[in-house]
Amino acid sequence: MADRLVLLDHLTRGRVIFGAGPGALPSDAYVMGIDPVDQRRMMEESLEVILALFRGDEPVTRETDWFTVREGRLQMRPYTSPHPEVAVAAMVSPSGPRLAGRHGVSLLSLSMSVAEGFAAVGQAWGVVEEMAARHAALAPDRRTWRLLGTVHLAETRDKAVDECTYGLQAFADYFGGGAGFVPLANQVDGDSQTGSTPGTRP
Repeated sequence: MADRLVLLDHLTRGRVIFGAGPGALPSDAYVMGIDPVDQRRMMEESLEVILALFRGDEPVTRETDWFTVREGRLQMRPYTSPHPEVAVAAMVSPSGPRLAGRHGVSLLSLSMSVAEGFAAVGQAWGVVEEMAARHAALAPDRRTWRLLGTVHLAETRDKAVDECTYGLQAFADYFGGGAGFVPLANQVDGDSQTGSTPGTRP
């Protein structure tokens, strides 16, 4: 993975950003044969090795219960100095901000569309700074903090609802609210009830 990222860094001449996250869908973990309980730990262990390869010239040796690296080196140094930007994904819990602070990398807050995620943003950067100070990590630049929320632009509110209706049920069924997306709620309109109209309007 580290070598592929470095290649992409060279191909894009420094325009690549590496985003790291454990994944939020148990179904995705199942497909890859990973116990969802182990997802975050495995992501953190692999990110530590990737950053060690990015940041140092010495061979990297690590051994866990699921991978072994013996005297690992990059085939070539990154195009970007000292290495491409790395951003850790965060949902509602402080796990993402803690990891960003510990390793001195950027933070990507993904759950602005849900109330819990929106509320968590207020504390996120303080956690990053606290962990960076505790681990003597490079202080992340707040300007690299990115927030992500679902937005649809249209000429009017009603047109936005109309444009979002098609395919929205399938989208909600796939994510099921488990990945930080707002699940659809049935909306009563007179005597009819439908599950294809979002309960939370744009």
